[in-house]
Amino acid sequence: MKIRDVMTPNPRTVSPNDTVQSAAQVMRTEDTGVVPVVENGRVLAMGYEGHVASHGLDWAPRKEAVEKILNGKPGWSETAQQLRVRYLFWGREEEENYPDSPQPWMTDY
Repeated sequence: MKIRDVMTPNPRTVSPNDTVQSAAQVMRTEDTGVVPVVENGRVLAMGYEGHVASHGLDWAPRKEAVEKILNGKPGWSETAQQLRVRYLFWGREEEENYPDSPQPWMTDY
C-alpha cells in the first residue's frame, strides 16, 4: 500500500496569518489532530494539538475521550462513534501506554 492510497487528497489548510483559533476550528470541523500551514502553495509546518494547547485552548476533553477508548472503559464504543473513529490501530506504543486495556474492540466486533 502506498501513502497516497490513505492520505487525504485535498486537506483543509491554514496560512501563517490565520489565528490559532481558526486552526483549532479546522481541526475540530475536520476531526483531525493536525492541519497543514501553507503559504504560496508550500507546506511550511504541520500544526498539532500541542500547538493549540500552548495557546490556551482546551484540548483535554478530546484527550480524555481518546484515553477512554484506548483503556476500553465502559462506554468506549459510544465515545468512538461520537469521535467518528473508523479504525483503531494497536501497536507497540499503545501496548506500552495502555498495558491494562482489555481491548474490548477485539471481541466486540
